[in-house]
Amino acid sequence: MLRKIQLTCLISISYLGIMVTAACVQEQLPDLYAECPDPIKANLIDAKIHHGPYTNNKYALPEDTVALKDYFIVLEWVPEQLTKADSPIFQLPWHSFALSCLPQYNFKNISNIAVILAAPFNGLPIGSDISYLLETHQKERLAEFRDFDGLDPFLGLYLKTIPENYSQLKTRTFIFLKDGTSIQLESSSPILQTN
Repeated sequence: MLRKIQLTCLISISYLGIMVTAACVQEQLPDLYAECPDPIKANLIDAKIHHGPYTNNKYALPEDTVALKDYFIVLEWVPEQLTKADSPIFQLPWHSFALSCLPQYNFKNISNIAVILAAPFNGLPIGSDISYLLETHQKERLAEFRDFDGLDPFLGLYLKTIPENYSQLKTRTFIFLKDGTSIQLESSSPILQTN
């Protein structure tokens, strides 16, 4: 019995010694929980479109009326992971990634995205490409968006024109893939109130 107690104490002291030694040697970051894993290589297999604002745990519906200043479009990616998230082979128990990290993806099969009007909107006829009227959070026009690495599961887009009061944006979105195929999504915005 005494031998078991001694062995337990030895294991506990050894574990504590490893933790203290690593804590003294390991470079301290300003925020130990700020690190997120590297993006995951993936192919896009599908997507969904939502319209903001997002309130009461749901997106706006086509029959809702929303203020233009609160309106945004969300492209939700449906990825097929080609690799798992990178993680070290040996990781000490106190080393962890931030709980707030969203997975990020490097999409290898997306070529570009176009948004086409399915109904007249703000003086533009059916079939007009309005990708140049949509911007990402980083102020990049969707028409020029070509970097599909390091993307969150959701891409927010903002309408950069002021439409007529109480108009509705009806679109067909084409996500062109490098193999020559495309994913097509139809959507209707809520009714946009501009004044």
